[in-house]
Amino acid sequence: MCQWLPHTFADSVPAGDGPSRRLVSWLADALRTHTVLECGALRAAWEEDAGSSISEAHWRSALSDHLNIPRNSRFRLIQFYIVHRAYLTPARVYRYFARQDAACPRCSCVDVDLLHMLWSCPPLCCYWKAVVECLSECTTRRVPFTWEVCILGLFPRGKRHRAEVQYTDLGLITAKRLVTRSWKSSDPPSVQAWKCSFEVWVGAEGVALKREEVLRLRKFSLSAGWEELLL
Repeated sequence: MCQWLPHTFADSVPAGDGPSRRLVSWLADALRTHTVLECGALRAAWEEDAGSSISEAHWRSALSDHLNIPRNSRFRLIQFYIVHRAYLTPARVYRYFARQDAACPRCSCVDVDLLHMLWSCPPLCCYWKAVVECLSECTTRRVPFTWEVCILGLFPRGKRHRAEVQYTDLGLITAKRLVTRSWKSSDPPSVQAWKCSFEVWVGAEGVALKREEVLRLRKFSLSAGWEELLL
């Protein structure tokens, strides 16, 4: 197995002729704590889509932070797929199969990139603005309206309460989930559909967080519509 792992990782495997009782535990700890691979080609692709550079620190954060977003494994997988560009744009599907229109189904632009499909498509702008506005009203800090925050999850550095971070992450990943589910639709997701979905998932996540005494949303200036649900 070690032939597929980075050299620094493989070299640290405990030496021994036979199986070790501690090998499984060591491997689990090593995989959890090992530094994430750079994935330079993915980073370059995002930079090309955005027309701007991504710092080394931000990129490493984007690669690893999906492990800290809501407990639901499907949400983590969605963020993993997004960062690793697993979703195919219409242009890529057309090049592979030549069986469908290469244009964006929402705005009819041709040869669009992945960032367009997730964020910058004009019909999606109103949707994302409403999502960010709602999340900003429910927390103590305004959520920046940027693709780095909403798509890659790169929040500005600073002290933020853990519950607030998880709450905002859950809202954004729920919004991204609806975007991916309407990938071939001519209409963007509705804000009402996002609110309904968010209410369901924030309730489920809130129950789990309360058991660990982490959720302290009474400290935040929540709007009246959300306060009853979250507390």
